[in-house]
Amino acid sequence: MICPLVILAAGQSSRLGQPKQLVSFRGKTLLHRAVDTALSVSVAGWQTPLAVVLGAQAEACWSEIETLTIDRLTNDDWAGGMASSVHRAVEWAVDQAADALILLLCDQPFVTPDLLVSLIETHRLTGSSIVASVYDNGTVGVPVLFAKNRFSDLLALHGDRGAQVLLRQYPELVVTIPFPEGKFDLDTPEDLARLASLE
Repeated sequence: MICPLVILAAGQSSRLGQPKQLVSFRGKTLLHRAVDTALSVSVAGWQTPLAVVLGAQAEACWSEIETLTIDRLTNDDWAGGMASSVHRAVEWAVDQAADALILLLCDQPFVTPDLLVSLIETHRLTGSSIVASVYDNGTVGVPVLFAKNRFSDLLALHGDRGAQVLLRQYPELVVTIPFPEGKFDLDTPEDLARLASLE
């Protein structure tokens, strides 16, 4: 079985005022940390190839991770919104003959390999076509696994509509696993200050 993981890291981080991918936390950039986390995933009977979607600041971001075992996907339409990055991820997953796909972001520094493994194991055990994370504020979101029968839904997204749209559209299909720290992401200078306080 094949479940690629794709880190969506093409955005400009306009609200933050600097590329969130390159923010340092506990000795690594957030992008490098996300890649290391994803590379640590191991599930018996599953292949988990890894790619990153880059757009804004692509060269600076790639220089952070180019020595690691990861495929580079370029989204030239990154300014058009999240959907274009999701499309690149799905197209690559299809090329990998994927049975499922995990989407994750680089601005959730508390994602662990165990969490990503749990997405795959939960999909395997339940057969659910969507396995998402649920934060301690009740939000259901990324990291999220989509089975290949949902790839067409992902490819139908447009503009700044990401995977969250499908989680709201098909609640009856979604199985969740707890990720209490998932509510923390990095969008504003205030978030950056909070992150710095956790070093």
